[in-house]
Formats: sequence, structure tokens, C-alpha cells
Amino acid sequence: MTADAKLQIEWDSHDSDSWRGYLLDVARSNLIQTWPYAQAVRRSAQRRTRFGLIRLAAAPVGFCQVQELRLPGFHYVGLHRGPLWFDGQDNGHLAALFFEHFAAVYPQRPGRFRRLLPEIAASTANHEMLTRFGFKRQGEGYRTLWLDLTGPLLGLYR
Repeated sequence: MTADAKLQIEWDSHDSDSWRGYLLDVARSNLIQTWPYAQAVRRSAQRRTRFGLIRLAAAPVGFCQVQELRLPGFHYVGLHRGPLWFDGQDNGHLAALFFEHFAAVYPQRPGRFRRLLPEIAASTANHEMLTRFGFKRQGEGYRTLWLDLTGPLLGLYR
């Protein structure tokens, strides 16, 4: 792909089976980007979920879920633990393209509250990149522990 390839997000043309397939195509997925999580948030917080397949030069490279709540004069937009990149696609450049596009789709404006917990490394370069696109860090962030559940669970049960 060329350096000037255009990133696009194909919104809401997916079903639960295709979304499950997307999750299987990433090395490290998470609960918050699953279809059942979106259904639970819709019921508990009345948020609408937008399901996005991320394409670069028309080729699928990743996906994300965005939670939204719209009330008169108020628009909440939440991206938590995304985007996720298909195996072999996370080259560091994709995150910058994605967050530039995300900021264009959801620009900061009065009444809009954007909340990101991006699935990117906590680094100076990523902080500067998010700041460049108008996002501001608040709080300490989060930590993730990855456990390999494919092997035997030694010593956990006696």
C-alpha cells in the first residue's frame, strides 16, 4: 500500500458472526470490543454501538466499536480498548491514520464528550500523536495483564 493510502471506516454493515470472525483475526482481543459487550452496554447505559471495519486502500486492516449517547445538546462518544488490528497489520502508522480519521468524524465541539481508552502502547510518541489530533489525557490510564489460557493451569487447583 502506498504511504498516502486513504483510511476509511465502514460503519454498521456487520453482524455478530462477522464480528466474532474479526475478533479471531487479532492476536490480542478484549472483552470490550465484543458483540455481547455492546449489547450489554445498550441495555444498561442506553448507548448505541457503532461497529466499524477499518479499511486502508479498501483492504480490511482492523475494526473498532464506538459507543454513543445522544441527548438534546449532548453527544457522548466512547472508544474503549480499540481499535484492534488484524494480525500483521499493526505497523504503528495505522494508529495515527485511525485517530486522525476518528477526530474528523467526531470533532471536538460544545456538547460533545469524547472518551478514549485507546488500545495503543503508553508512549511519548502515542501521547504526542493523540494530542496532535485534539485529544487530552485525563487520569492515569489503565493496565492490562495478558494470561495465556491455552496451556495447563499449573498449581491453580489442588
